[in-house]
Amino acid sequence: MLRFLVKHRITTAYIPEILVKMRSGGMSNASLKNRLLANRNDRLAWEVNGLKPYPWTLYLKPLRKVGQYIFNKC
Repeated sequence: MLRFLVKHRITTAYIPEILVKMRSGGMSNASLKNRLLANRNDRLAWEVNGLKPYPWTLYLKPLRKVGQYIFNKC
């Protein structure tokens, strides 16, 4: 998805309805170790595709996942 949207500059359109209901959790949020591995893979995806994220992207994405990790355990 990253490659299509950013590298190939594919345009997107907003669809004002819910097409898919997603639940939080999954393998990447099963443990802190898995979350760290997923973050490393995210960074690798940027590098492999020759893309540079905004400086705050690499920090804000993991921070936003902290809430999902905490509230998923409750």
